[in-house]
Amino acid sequence: MICAQVHCALSAQNNPNLTLIAYSRAKRAVHSRAVVPKHLFTPSNIEERKPLAPTARRAEWIGCNMLIGRVPDAGKSFIVRDGKPVGKHEVIEAWRKTLFLLAEIPETRGWLIETLNCVESTGRDDFSLAAVYA
Repeated sequence: MICAQVHCALSAQNNPNLTLIAYSRAKRAVHSRAVVPKHLFTPSNIEERKPLAPTARRAEWIGCNMLIGRVPDAGKSFIVRDGKPVGKHEVIEAWRKTLFLLAEIPETRGWLIETLNCVESTGRDDFSLAAVYA
């Protein structure tokens, strides 16, 4: 169960987008860099952590984990992939693909994102409803 503060925070208009960077320390090079738009975070991909111990400086503070694996691949706009820069137009197009979610309330967005995850799990561009249900 997600706490009320996180649910309210997900609905806020001033949330930041998330930048993900994977790099090779040995090669001193970025392997990939992607941006996840703020509207792709819903209660289904946020996990509440247990409160800090009463002896902690911020006793009983409750944090959260972002479950990046539950964000659909279509929602990750890569700027660098496999060590190579992605073209500007491709990055912009990837970003635009999910903008329709901004118009949805969080509950509907969550349902749409879960459906997109199911469609992506088929591993195909063409799929049937039976394949999604499977």
